[in-house]
Amino acid sequence: LGGASTTGKSGGMGDLRFVFKGIGPMDGWEIRYGVDLGISPSKGKDATATITGNRNSGGHSLSPFVGVLYPVADAWDIGAKLSYNYLMERTVEDPSSTPSVDTKTTGGSTFSFTPFVEWDFGDGLLGAFVDLSSTGSSTQTTPTTTTSLSGYSTTSFGLQGRYDFNEMFTGLLQFTSSSSTGKPVSASV
Repeated sequence: LGGASTTGKSGGMGDLRFVFKGIGPMDGWEIRYGVDLGISPSKGKDATATITGNRNSGGHSLSPFVGVLYPVADAWDIGAKLSYNYLMERTVEDPSSTPSVDTKTTGGSTFSFTPFVEWDFGDGLLGAFVDLSSTGSSTQTTPTTTTSLSGYSTTSFGLQGRYDFNEMFTGLLQFTSSSSTGKPVSASV
């Protein structure tokens, strides 16, 4: 959805994102908090072999988070992050049929808990994390069908790094391996 295709290409600008992040020092540790607001300027459009899609998700999202960071040794920190990605109704156009069909999706919001460890070596940072996520059920509706998808859980393990080459350039790298349980199951009406 939202421009994802294996046979065509998508172009244009994607969702607008507005992010607020804050840090509050708390007697030897930090609390980090914020919110990410995603605004989709229009409905999404899937790409086909002959029609260019767009990169819009087709709906707005609101993702608040809170986390803690605690130094345990000279350059080592541990922490955890709680986040909730609330997805509002999303509309994606499928132009492959005549006339084109809009699919409206509701639900599918995700709650995540992510413990992590970081090593800060001055100009860079290396870290490892485990992300435990639970995605709620969702419903997809077209003019002729309604499909219910069950919720599922995902466990991800990852390594990430950041290196500040200079004041203007920072390199980021992340490797992630994921496993889902309770894959989405659909039931059409």
